[in-house]
Amino acid sequence: MKRILYLASFDISQRTGGGLASLCYYNALCRIRPGLVDLVLPAECCCGIYKNAIGLPKRNFIDFLFDFSMHRGRKFIKNFLRQHGREYDICVINDSRYGGDLMDMIHNYDIKIVMIHHNYEVEYCMSNKTWQTLHGIIPYWVSYIEKKAYRDADANCYLTRDDIKLITNAYGESHGKAHLLGVFDYMDLEYRPANSGILTTAIITGSLNDYQTYHSIQIFEKDYYPIVQRLYPHMNLIIAGRNPDNVILQFETRYKGNIKVRKQWMM
Repeated sequence: MKRILYLASFDISQRTGGGLASLCYYNALCRIRPGLVDLVLPAECCCGIYKNAIGLPKRNFIDFLFDFSMHRGRKFIKNFLRQHGREYDICVINDSRYGGDLMDMIHNYDIKIVMIHHNYEVEYCMSNKTWQTLHGIIPYWVSYIEKKAYRDADANCYLTRDDIKLITNAYGESHGKAHLLGVFDYMDLEYRPANSGILTTAIITGSLNDYQTYHSIQIFEKDYYPIVQRLYPHMNLIIAGRNPDNVILQFETRYKGNIKVRKQWMM
């Protein structure tokens, strides 16, 4: 049996949204093909239990201009496949921005590609004014890469039904089959109802100036916080992260005493 090449794109040793999701996918793949999954990570993340992962080296400015890719993996993966491409029959790519410009070189080795879409990337990058959109001005590059990843994948996996709808409406039909992953942990867990007398503090963390973050806080305040107050009237909520938007600061002001924002201001 051939191997699976998994391009994680996030540091799976970190307790971040992207890191934890990437770890779940990696563990799930390892259960499907034990001992036959090769993990690709940024070189600086290949430490501890992941020290044997395939490390993507950092690129300098010349490499960026010459290869002109959104990520550091294009040149390395091209050379890696020349030596090892025939060892794999499946490549799982975590993030369409990471994989859009790798599709042709991977398919050249008759490797099937599974693309995991974390968002409708054009919407996410424009809203958060990422550098790939020139800080929210031009979506063309992200749109081109995401479309390529979606249209050329042998299977497309999504976290939400809304993402399926948004991406399909934007780019038309893909020859790859659609799969809804949802939000999952690879292990079977036993869930127990919380005792209302135990829960005293909850924490929300993230980059508090990102549109995606403060928009979700607005939804949380409107639809969910009233439920939390009813079930856990003595609970305190801490919102921690960098550069909190005024939307989040106003949320703290409206519920003075129950909600605290822990700020870290960064340029």
